[in-house]
Amino acid sequence: MSTINNISFYDSLCKLSVGALILTPLYFLLFEKYGGTIVVMLFVVLCYIVGALFHHFITENVTRGMKNDVGLIRKAYRTIHEKELPLDFNLNNPNDYFKAYYLLEQKKMLGTVRILESTEAFFRNLAVLFVLYFFTIIVLAALNCASIVNLSCNCTLEIVSLLIAVFDVLFWILRYNIQEKIHELVWEGYLYTEKNNHS
Repeated sequence: MSTINNISFYDSLCKLSVGALILTPLYFLLFEKYGGTIVVMLFVVLCYIVGALFHHFITENVTRGMKNDVGLIRKAYRTIHEKELPLDFNLNNPNDYFKAYYLLEQKKMLGTVRILESTEAFFRNLAVLFVLYFFTIIVLAALNCASIVNLSCNCTLEIVSLLIAVFDVLFWILRYNIQEKIHELVWEGYLYTEKNNHS
């Protein structure tokens, strides 16, 4: 499977999974009683569309500054700087990082960066979604609507809220680490390219 197909697969999986998490309650309320392959297929398509819209909204309006956080770019730069020869870049100007990124893209040397970007977007979307889940449960509890939530495992809302909060923190940590790794790979790739150009 080519890199392009891998990217498309991970992007699609990201949107489909998030959409499914958003619409699963709707499935049990509306779609399950109808059953049938066509209904399931329509639900999958609807999940993908909702996931894509959610991803676009979150990326453009909620987490826009996270992907290219200057502080994280600087941290990754310093990590590579300590291991290799210094890079002649202005750390106060993130455009230098973008130049390095698009240089690697032109040379088709991004490697796994694209797949890591899709993975980071997946965890970022999950993190935001779980924040919404958490506050929804808090509101339900406050309105004494606990019976609306179907907890087949007989867990209390408090335990579910705690688990959601723990997973949410885990998702934020994972996306942070993946984003840092992306920046490091870009700097490493650029350094490798510069070494080859001057050798």
